[in-house]
Amino acid sequence: MREFERDAATGRCQEVGDHGGKKGDSEMSKLYVGVDPGTTGAIASLHPEASGVAYDKIPSRVINGKQRIDYPALLDIFRTLRGLLDGGVVGATQGHVVLELVHSMPRDAKSAAFSFGQSLGAIRMAIVAAGLPYTEIAPQVWKKAMLLAHERDGGKAGSILAVERIFPGFDLPRNPKGSVNHNACDALMLAEWGRRGNL
Repeated sequence: MREFERDAATGRCQEVGDHGGKKGDSEMSKLYVGVDPGTTGAIASLHPEASGVAYDKIPSRVINGKQRIDYPALLDIFRTLRGLLDGGVVGATQGHVVLELVHSMPRDAKSAAFSFGQSLGAIRMAIVAAGLPYTEIAPQVWKKAMLLAHERDGGKAGSILAVERIFPGFDLPRNPKGSVNHNACDALMLAEWGRRGNL
């Protein structure tokens, strides 16, 4: 179990030791946030006891003709989540962010790999600046834990199928043209991975 939280004195994200034992009520009622990174990514916040979910797209804007993450807007999202926790608005006073740790591929263009690295770094910094603890998890790990075999074989549709199975009463997040947003479904599954106690 690896968990990180921001040290108020140093400002650094430090690993928190696993003390074992049964989870207390406060931990069970955490707000879990899943983040699928990138300019087309998404953020899903899963309310305590999986009673509700909220989605946000990773905010972006065009800079020099290219789509880039909107850093101030991204920080606003995580600060808003922090504010909801501080005010007890979502029925929890603790939260944890699960960030998908994706690496660029050898076939990716150098500019694309550099841009994605910038995006991932910006998301990390926004989480830390908002004072939220976070865990990074490789897609292969959470997909093995959360998706059934036929869902893992379904490519981008895998997380959509998993959300339909695990959260049958939830409205699936959709793109402007009506298609299901698989990035948002990935984010929700990341949050659910955290909620199930794998942190």
